[in-house]
Amino acid sequence: AMLGAAVHHLEQQRWVVLEGMPFSRRREVDAVRIIAPAYGAITVVVDCTIKHEIGAARVASDAQHLPDHPGREDGMASVDLVATHRETYDADLTLEMDRPVDHSAQLLVNHLQRTAAQ
Repeated sequence: AMLGAAVHHLEQQRWVVLEGMPFSRRREVDAVRIIAPAYGAITVVVDCTIKHEIGAARVASDAQHLPDHPGREDGMASVDLVATHRETYDADLTLEMDRPVDHSAQLLVNHLQRTAAQ
């Protein structure tokens, strides 16, 4: 479904960003790399990493401050699940999310600008 939606937006000459663990399976990333050039689009695969301790602390903090966030134990289990069930692929850019998000966002923007200019 995500790939179909991406193709629709590419046909409209729009930017498309596909994000998240549901889209990180190798076959889906490979499909995007194959389809994008047909629409004159560039593909940048970004791998966001975080140290387990920092991710777990952020999940626990969110659980305390966000009323609709799953409980701390569920959040900790989520971090463990992502850490152990993640497929790997060749990323064009790896962002270490241990730092403030503004820093990572600027690195991503810089990389996209360089890639688009090539």
